[in-house]
Amino acid sequence: MPIHSPTNPPESPLPPLPTLQTVDTFNNVGEKAKQGMQGAWEMTKDTTHKIKDTVVGKDDDHHHGGLKDKDEDVAVADLKSRLEKGY
Repeated sequence: MPIHSPTNPPESPLPPLPTLQTVDTFNNVGEKAKQGMQGAWEMTKDTTHKIKDTVVGKDDDHHHGGLKDKDEDVAVADLKSRLEKGY
Protein backbone atom coordinates (compact mmCIF):
# COMPACT_ATOMS: atom_id res chain seq x y z
CA MET A 1 0.00 0.00 0.00
CA PRO A 2 1.57 3.32 -1.04
CA ILE A 3 2.20 6.05 1.47
CA HIS A 4 0.41 9.32 0.67
CA SER A 5 2.01 12.67 1.34
CA PRO A 6 1.77 16.21 -0.13
CA THR A 7 4.32 15.19 -2.77
CA ASN A 8 2.57 11.85 -3.39
CA PRO A 9 -1.20 12.47 -3.05
CA PRO A 10 -3.69 9.64 -3.56
CA GLU A 11 -5.17 9.28 -7.02
CA SER A 12 -8.48 11.05 -7.31
CA PRO A 13 -11.44 9.58 -9.18
CA LEU A 14 -12.26 13.13 -10.31
CA PRO A 15 -10.55 14.82 -13.25
CA PRO A 16 -8.03 17.51 -12.34
CA LEU A 17 -9.32 21.05 -11.98
CA PRO A 18 -8.61 23.32 -14.92
CA THR A 19 -5.73 25.71 -14.57
CA LEU A 20 -6.13 29.46 -14.91
CA GLN A 21 -4.40 29.28 -18.30
CA THR A 22 -6.90 26.66 -19.47
CA VAL A 23 -9.82 28.82 -18.36
CA ASP A 24 -8.34 31.83 -20.18
CA THR A 25 -7.88 29.75 -23.32
CA PHE A 26 -11.51 28.60 -23.24
CA ASN A 27 -12.66 32.19 -22.69
CA ASN A 28 -10.58 33.34 -25.68
CA VAL A 29 -11.99 30.57 -27.86
CA GLY A 30 -15.51 31.52 -26.80
CA GLU A 31 -14.88 35.19 -27.57
CA LYS A 32 -13.49 34.33 -31.03
CA ALA A 33 -16.54 32.16 -31.74
CA LYS A 34 -18.82 35.00 -30.67
CA GLN A 35 -16.99 37.45 -32.96
CA GLY A 36 -17.23 34.98 -35.84
CA MET A 37 -20.97 34.56 -35.36
CA GLN A 38 -21.47 38.32 -35.19
CA GLY A 39 -19.50 38.74 -38.41
CA ALA A 40 -21.53 36.03 -40.14
CA TRP A 41 -24.75 37.67 -38.95
CA GLU A 42 -23.66 41.08 -40.29
CA MET A 43 -22.72 39.56 -43.66
CA THR A 44 -26.08 37.77 -43.83
CA LYS A 45 -27.97 40.99 -43.09
CA ASP A 46 -25.93 42.88 -45.68
CA THR A 47 -26.48 40.21 -48.34
CA THR A 48 -30.20 40.06 -47.58
CA HIS A 49 -30.44 43.83 -47.86
CA LYS A 50 -28.65 43.76 -51.24
CA ILE A 51 -30.98 41.05 -52.52
CA LYS A 52 -34.01 43.01 -51.34
CA ASP A 53 -32.71 46.15 -53.06
CA THR A 54 -32.20 44.20 -56.28
CA VAL A 55 -35.61 42.52 -56.26
CA VAL A 56 -37.75 45.27 -54.75
CA GLY A 57 -35.85 48.35 -55.79
CA LYS A 58 -33.91 50.80 -53.67
CA ASP A 59 -36.37 53.70 -53.74
CA ASP A 60 -39.66 51.87 -53.46
CA ASP A 61 -40.18 49.83 -50.30
CA HIS A 62 -43.99 49.93 -50.57
CA HIS A 63 -44.32 48.74 -54.15
CA HIS A 64 -42.93 45.54 -55.59
CA GLY A 65 -40.21 47.31 -57.58
CA GLY A 66 -39.05 45.14 -60.45
CA LEU A 67 -42.03 42.78 -60.27
CA LYS A 68 -45.25 43.96 -61.83
CA ASP A 69 -48.51 42.95 -60.21
CA LYS A 70 -49.50 40.73 -63.16
CA ASP A 71 -46.11 38.97 -63.11
CA GLU A 72 -46.43 38.46 -59.39
CA ASP A 73 -49.93 37.01 -59.77
CA VAL A 74 -48.65 34.54 -62.38
CA ALA A 75 -45.72 33.57 -60.13
CA VAL A 76 -48.01 33.03 -57.13
CA ALA A 77 -50.41 30.95 -59.20
CA ASP A 78 -47.49 28.86 -60.49
CA LEU A 79 -46.21 28.27 -56.96
CA LYS A 80 -49.69 27.26 -55.78
CA SER A 81 -50.06 24.76 -58.60
CA ARG A 82 -46.63 23.28 -57.88
CA LEU A 83 -47.53 22.97 -54.21
CA GLU A 84 -50.76 21.16 -55.08
CA LYS A 85 -48.84 18.77 -57.37
CA GLY A 86 -46.33 18.02 -54.63
CA TYR A 87 -43.20 19.65 -56.06
